[in-house]
Amino acid sequence: MEMNSIVEFNQANKRQRFVNYFFDLIIFIATVDFFKDIVAVFLHTEVMPTNSDLFWNITVIILLFLYYFVVESVTKGKTVGKLITGTKVVTEEGEIPTANQFLIRTLTRFVPFEPLSFFGEINWHDKWSHTRVIKIKDFENDLQNQLDISKIGEKEA
Repeated sequence: MEMNSIVEFNQANKRQRFVNYFFDLIIFIATVDFFKDIVAVFLHTEVMPTNSDLFWNITVIILLFLYYFVVESVTKGKTVGKLITGTKVVTEEGEIPTANQFLIRTLTRFVPFEPLSFFGEINWHDKWSHTRVIKIKDFENDLQNQLDISKIGEKEA
């Protein structure tokens, strides 16, 4: 079995992907609330003025970008949701994605209607960045099995 086949065979299912999204959303909302509290303390006010909608819209976009790009880059393909479900992002070839691929994954999330791509075969942020979300244990087991099979017939040293 070639590497692309192992990646495709071990992709996370829709339920796992939804759970990833759910937990990442909770963490993101908590991060935004924490940021709002810090800004409120800094500005010495309990409630942010209503005319700051543009500021908060831009802030949320920046925080969302930072959450996905920085967290996935630093953890080599994992977010809080992926840690919970035992999944991670890999390239179509099963490698750790490059910073550019993580950037494309993150920026694609801002494309209108991108969340609806969840109902297709491959999410746009996976398709356009040439990445996949895989089940770590199953993926690693299949890699080990392939390695073991390739060693059959080799002479022992």
